[in-house]
Amino acid sequence: FEKTKSHIRIFCRNLDPKVYDEADLIKAATAAIGRIRVEILVQEKISEESAFVSLVKDAKNPDGSPVLLNVGPAPEKIRAIKQNFTSVDERAYRFEADRENFKAVASANSPQIATALNYLFMKMKAIVAPTPALPLESLVPGGWHTHQAAQYQSGSGVCAGQGGARTAGGGHGAKPATRLIHNKPAPLCGSPLNAAEP
Repeated sequence: FEKTKSHIRIFCRNLDPKVYDEADLIKAATAAIGRIRVEILVQEKISEESAFVSLVKDAKNPDGSPVLLNVGPAPEKIRAIKQNFTSVDERAYRFEADRENFKAVASANSPQIATALNYLFMKMKAIVAPTPALPLESLVPGGWHTHQAAQYQSGSGVCAGQGGARTAGGGHGAKPATRLIHNKPAPLCGSPLNAAEP
């Protein structure tokens, strides 16, 4: 949490207090929530008595979206995934190949893997907490809003146009966006979600 600049996305079994209730983690998460985008997706029902759960359960991101996307249980095809992971800024990651043994690999500078994990998270988020379709007027010049741009930049696509994403009111001399380019890194092998789009 401490070194995260933009966002951190956590996909885990149930926010096990043995892992998430560590004092240093609580302190770092408290400082991060509200400063960066934090999104947490769980597979199974969470413990209501966890200090970390108490911190994130009603917490909001800077754009007002929830930090905790669900309290479990998730749909079966998401519960069936044996891997757990964290993706940070589409650059760093932590990955558990088997959630049963708490052994993980991690890297602070592996953008290709971190981006793939981020994409997998966004696919699962679309199943558990679907976002309503954006109205057409929000995608044309004069109707682009920064929170909508953030949604696309956060994993579902990249806004591209004459000078980049349009900010609210066209600030900083940004020119109107002309199209959305879908940003899809190769998904991880072995995931039940690879078979079909949500």
